[in-house]
Amino acid sequence: MTTYSTTDVSERLSTPVSTVKLWADRLRVGNRNSQGQRRFDDADVALLEVVRSLRDSDCGFETITRQIASTPVVDQQPIVNDRQREASGIDIPPADTRQVPNLDALVERITATVTAAVTSTIKADTDQAEKYARAAHRVGQLEEQVRTLQAENGRLRSILALPLWQYVVKGRRLLAEAVGGTALPAGGQELT
Repeated sequence: MTTYSTTDVSERLSTPVSTVKLWADRLRVGNRNSQGQRRFDDADVALLEVVRSLRDSDCGFETITRQIASTPVVDQQPIVNDRQREASGIDIPPADTRQVPNLDALVERITATVTAAVTSTIKADTDQAEKYARAAHRVGQLEEQVRTLQAENGRLRSILALPLWQYVVKGRRLLAEAVGGTALPAGGQELT
């Protein structure tokens, strides 16, 4: 079985090596050899070609994974000679580079990849929703504390808004009531 390096795939797709690596990581395609280098088989390259064409159409990665998952794989008869290729009017590579050696394995791999990507996305969305709920609860608690502090602030401001002589009068009145007498201000008249 023929395998391709990341650079080979990058050149074949006319896509930067870093992008091929990103797609390979996100779709979990390709294997690493004993030296740790990425190697791609024909099925991997076919999948990455689909990704590239969808990205060229400005599809996001979530859309791409949904598209790959929902696209039925059709086992087409390869065009076997140059005359048939020319008659089709389509620029189709020779059959040996177009054929996917094991179509069932490709379908299983794509299904597993899409399932993993969807599961990962759902988990990330669930985590985000949980964080949002905690944050919203904390915001509610803080808003309640703000309302309490504003009420206390208003109460204290109303107390402090009285002129100083009223504090003296109220203090004398309270003192007189505590002792059992009547309190009059220095002028002799009781103020309200």
